Amino acid sequence: MTATPTLGSRVAAEVRAEMARQQVSGIALAERSGISPATMSRSLTGARAFDLAELLSIAEALDVPASQFLVRAEAQAAAS
Repeated sequence: MTATPTLGSRVAAEVRAEMARQQVSGIALAERSGISPATMSRSLTGARAFDLAELLSIAEALDVPASQFLVRAEAQAAAS
């Protein structure tokens, strides 16, 4: 039996997808958003969830609305 992904892990997957679309590395995103590289890495791998302030900083750094990550994560959850 496989574990059901959490909202936090789905949001992390959406952040990774946007990073891939924009060809931005984790280190570059950490620098742009003011989040430590270690925290960024743990969040992107799902070891911890992004908090709201981090998600807002990431959205600003990627020039996308923060709601995009949540809407896509919820859509992914509904589809599974």
